[in-house]
Order: sequence, then structure tokens, then C-alpha cells
Amino acid sequence: MLPSAGITFNYGMLSVEKAASARAAAERIRGRMQLAAESIIEVGRELIEQKKALGHGNFLPWIDAEFGMTDRTALNFMRVYEQFGSKSEMISNLRPTALYALAAPSTPEPVRDEALGLAASGEKVTAKTVAELKAKHERLQEKLKEQASIIKARDDMVAIAERQSQEAHTRAMFAEADKERLAEQVEALQEELERATEPGVVNVTPTVETITKIVTPSLLLQIFDISSDAEIAELLLERRDRLMEIENTYAALAA
Repeated sequence: MLPSAGITFNYGMLSVEKAASARAAAERIRGRMQLAAESIIEVGRELIEQKKALGHGNFLPWIDAEFGMTDRTALNFMRVYEQFGSKSEMISNLRPTALYALAAPSTPEPVRDEALGLAASGEKVTAKTVAELKAKHERLQEKLKEQASIIKARDDMVAIAERQSQEAHTRAMFAEADKERLAEQVEALQEELERATEPGVVNVTPTVETITKIVTPSLLLQIFDISSDAEIAELLLERRDRLMEIENTYAALAA
């Protein structure tokens, strides 16, 4: 990588100290452009330091003038340093393109670990290898998402079934309580009617309309297990006739 033809960096706009540091860094970087892994790491470190030191707007003109380097290339060097600065021995056998691919933000950490493991075992790791590992990782993530979706759907179904079961149990409890309460009301009413018909007892009996309001068809269905409208009508007529007899008895006793 050589300086851009006809392009020079204006060191005069920097302080003496910063200009000297940048010139020295440029010399060191040019001496490390053999693109070995260790050199890439050192170049990345120098670039990061100078990017901070040169200030806003000066870094890109500097790397262009001194090395003919693009922003993308500089990012590759800097990312390799950020990812593998403390792992230079582990990446010593990796080609630059593989290093750039592994250091890219889009590369998941498990892919980096697997690639380094392959390299440590003596296998050749290239940019193509990294791309294949990333594709395998993406397929695995998709399968995991599908499985998680299936598990969630099953959990949701179980939760719905449990909630419906609980609601049904609650409704059954209330229905049973209502049935017992209504049965007690009917039993109390029947006892009252029986007492009213005892000899010598004069009382005001409920009218047929009152009784039929209390003894509703739904009540009859729950208590007497009647399953048709015809049976309900027949039972109501029977009860009405019985109540008419009781009313007549009261009338005769009161006369």
C-alpha cells in the first residue's frame, strides 16, 4: 500500500507534537504493510491512536495521503485490533481476508470462536470458511427460533386449556351452589305448603302466580332433571292444580 500520488498531508495545521507523532506512526505503519496477522494488529492499534490524536476531519486525509488507504481498509485494520489485539498468537496463521471477515461486526461471537478453534487444530481458515460458518450459524439460529416458536405455541395452548379448565371448574362450583340453594328454597316452600294444609291451621298461602315465579323452568330443569318443554309444562300444570286445591282448602277454612 503506497501513498497516493500527488497527495500530501498538511502537517502544518497540527501542533509540533502531534505532527511528529503522526509522521512517526506513518513510518511504522508503512514498515508493517506485509499484512501478517501480527502486523495487521499493530497497524490497527496505530490507526486507532492517530484517529483520536489527529482530531475530527483529519484522519481520512492523513491515511489517504500517507498510505493510499480507504476508510474501509482502515476500519478492517482497526477492527482486527479491537477483536484480536490480545489473541495475536491464536490468529497468526490466518490470512488477512479471514481476519477481516472474523472481525466484522456482523460476525457472531460463536463463529469467531469456532473459526479460532479450527485454526488452532491446524485447519486452514479462509474468508470462505468464515462465510460458511456464518451461514451455518444463521441456519441454526433459524431452527432455534422455529423451535422456540413451537414451544411458545404449545405453552400458550396449555395455558389456555388450564384457564378454561379453571373457569369451567369455577362455573361448576357456582352452578352446584345455585342448585343447592334453589333446592332448599323449593323444599322450604313445599314444607310451608304442607304446614298450611294441616287441620286447624289458617294462614295466608302464596298465590299460584307467586309459586310459579319461584319455581321457574330453569329451577325445574336443575332440580327434577327435566329435559323437555312438554315435561316442564306438565309438571307446572300439576303443581298449579295442587296449589289451587290448597287455596280452595284455605278458603273453606276461612269461611
